Amino acid sequence: MKIVKTQDLTGGEILARDIINESEVVLIPAGTVLRSDYIVKLMEIGTQTLYIRDDDKPENKENVIYEECVDMLKTTFETYFTSDDSELKEVKKLASEIIENVLKNKEVIININELKKYDEKKYSHSINVASMATLFAVKMKFDKRTVENIAVGSLLHDIGYSVVFSKIGTNLSNDVTIHKITEMQNHVIYGYGMVSDEKWLNNISKDIILCHHERCDGSGYPFHRTSENIPMPVKIVAVCDEFDIMVYQNHLRVHEAIERIVGQAGVKFDFDVVKVFNEMVAAYPIGSTVVTNTGEIGVVIGQNNKCPTRPILQIIKDRNGNAVTGVVEDLTKNLTMFIRDIC
Repeated sequence: MKIVKTQDLTGGEILARDIINESEVVLIPAGTVLRSDYIVKLMEIGTQTLYIRDDDKPENKENVIYEECVDMLKTTFETYFTSDDSELKEVKKLASEIIENVLKNKEVIININELKKYDEKKYSHSINVASMATLFAVKMKFDKRTVENIAVGSLLHDIGYSVVFSKIGTNLSNDVTIHKITEMQNHVIYGYGMVSDEKWLNNISKDIILCHHERCDGSGYPFHRTSENIPMPVKIVAVCDEFDIMVYQNHLRVHEAIERIVGQAGVKFDFDVVKVFNEMVAAYPIGSTVVTNTGEIGVVIGQNNKCPTRPILQIIKDRNGNAVTGVVEDLTKNLTMFIRDIC
C-alpha cells in the first residue's frame, strides 16, 4: 500500500482504503479499480491523496478494461436497483456472472476499448446500459444464451460512434448542424457495418447495435420499424439506453427519467419491458442527497424492494440545519416521512 496524489493517478489503480466523506459515508470502497471518471470526481471534491495497492495493479490494458467493466456494472447494480429481496439478489448475481463471462471474450474487450479511446462517457454509458439490459433480461426469464447475446449487444451498441468521432470529432454538443445530427444517427449503421461479418457475434447482438434507436410507434431510426418488427432484446436495450441518456447526458433526476419512460409505455417503449423497469429501478439512487418533508437532509444508503420511492436514509442535518450523526430512517417504517426534493 502507498499514498498517491490524486492528480498523479492514471486509472486502473486499486484503492487500498475506503474513501469516506465528512459524514462518514463511504464514497468509494476499498478494492475498487479506479476509473478516470472516479479520479475526476475525487479531484472535484478536493481529495488530494489516497491509498492504493502497489502489489496487484492489473498488468495489461485488457485486464484494466475488464476490471473497470466489472467494477462499473457492480456499481450500477448497487446504485440503481433494490437489493433486499432474495429473488432479486439471485437475479443480480446471475446477471453479473453473465456479463463477467462475456467480458472474457477478447473480441468484446477489444471493441469496447476502441470506443473508450474516443470517448470515456460513451464507454461508461455502454457499461451502464449492459448492466441494466442484462438484469432485465434475466428478470424476464430469457434463456442464458439469449441473455449473453443481449449483454454483448448492449456492451457494443454504440461502437459506431468510434467512426463518427473519427469523422467529425468528439465534441458533438457545440455547433450542432444537420450534418452532425445525421452523422450521430448514423452511428447505428456504422456500428452494424463494423460487425455484420463477424462470426463470433450472434444476430441478436447485431440487431441491438443496428436497431436500439427504433421505437414501437415507428418514430425511431434508422428504419422507422414498429413494435411487431422490433425483437424483444432490442426493446430491452432501447429502454435502458434512453434512461441512461436522460440521466447522464440530459441531466434529468432519476425519478424524472423514470416518469418519462413510464409515460411512453405502450407508445415508444414496450409495455412489458417498462413494467420490469418500473419495478426494479430505484427512484433515488444510493448516494443521492435528499430533503425530507420535515426539512432534514439525508443521504440514500439503501433501497427497499418494490418501494422505489421509499429508500433508507442516513440523516446528516436536522430540520434546523445542524449536523447529526448516527440517525438512520427507513422510509418503509417511518410512514410520516417522505422525500420532498433532491439537493
